[in-house]
Amino acid sequence: MSTNASDELIEKVFELPEEQRAALAARLLDSLGDEPAEEVREAWRTEIAERLERYHNGETKAVPLEEAWPRIL
Repeated sequence: MSTNASDELIEKVFELPEEQRAALAARLLDSLGDEPAEEVREAWRTEIAERLERYHNGETKAVPLEEAWPRIL
């Protein structure tokens, strides 16, 4: 997939509701081939759940993709 096509896909993914993005992230990690240890999988599940809870409780806020993407790269 070209960089432009993957950038467009990423932009669309970030438009999804947070819970759908979390589920997609988990599926993408699962698709990478090397199956992580169950402890790692559980640690990620816990981290994702805690972050979502903090967001829903108003302890953290979402950052627009345009703002977050340069920090990620």
